[in-house]
Amino acid sequence: MHYAKFIALLLVIVLPGVGWSQATYDATAPGILSDVQINQGQNNLQGQGGRAGGYAWYTLTTPNFQRSRCGGVTTGGKDFWVIGGETPTGLRVAQVEKWTRTLNTWTVSSSSMPSPVSNISGSVVHENGLFYVFGGLESGDVMIDWIQVYDPVADTWSVHPTPMPAARYGVGAANLGGGKILVCGGADLLFAYGDSWIFDVATGTFTAGPPMPVEDFNISITARPNPADGRVYLTGIRTDTYLQIYDPGTASFSIGPVFASGPTSSRAGCGLINIDQHVIIYGGDWLNYRADVEIYDCGLGGGSCVPLVGLDMAEARRSFAYGDTPCPGALASNGFNGAYMQHAEGAR
Repeated sequence: MHYAKFIALLLVIVLPGVGWSQATYDATAPGILSDVQINQGQNNLQGQGGRAGGYAWYTLTTPNFQRSRCGGVTTGGKDFWVIGGETPTGLRVAQVEKWTRTLNTWTVSSSSMPSPVSNISGSVVHENGLFYVFGGLESGDVMIDWIQVYDPVADTWSVHPTPMPAARYGVGAANLGGGKILVCGGADLLFAYGDSWIFDVATGTFTAGPPMPVEDFNISITARPNPADGRVYLTGIRTDTYLQIYDPGTASFSIGPVFASGPTSSRAGCGLINIDQHVIIYGGDWLNYRADVEIYDCGLGGGSCVPLVGLDMAEARRSFAYGDTPCPGALASNGFNGAYMQHAEGAR
């Protein structure tokens, strides 16, 4: 993957003001973020794949539910799973929806979560074929300390015998590899927290981790360490203008870069994914709802977040399900933009 070309394509080719929502998903067309376009060194995407203007964000088929504060997982390079979340009536969605990339279709699970929850945008982890959902908020603002486990092949749920050390919603959770999962932050109805734990999948036990520099909740977090520097990146309600960083090598947290939009503009409820050596940050802002995208280069060992001008999402949103695809690309489903959304899109 030649990311100098990738960034050049995004910064030079993608034009401000283009109506991304005009582009519908085409599984057969190489996208602006795809290896095909990058490696061929395309410098003019007009008309490529039938998408005049070189659209990057595709509007996907419509999901089955209106929901916000849901979690997302991607698997196998072709499937995007949306879990939990709250509805316009204050209830929680119990069914899982799966979007299949090769078909551009949504299917709904037959099974239901044992305890449907919301406020889990960064709280779902894929490990060894299973999805682990840490905590969350039931209807009526009831927090739980459960770890709910979903088997996507069998379409079955179970409750892990080990509870979380405390009932929380909005925790950040990331797969560190080797069967270890970082769980950090979160809130109850009174306070936000900055403690962390490492959950060992094999033994089903939690070990206390280091404190976060800033207590945080409703956390967006990269699903795994970035391959360039081995670190996990996160942001949330209280750190909505910058990133915090967890380094598994030193078992420590630190304060990361300020977002390109500046120290007074919020990214709370954004999507946060790795694409090779970059962290992609998109959408967010709890009150005003954003559609713009920015990028942080982890391979530089420092530096700043850089806006990707003109690469706006089709729909501004926050607190949505997000995930990455190996095209490479980004996915966003549901969320909130003044209303509970029933819309999904992807960039590739």
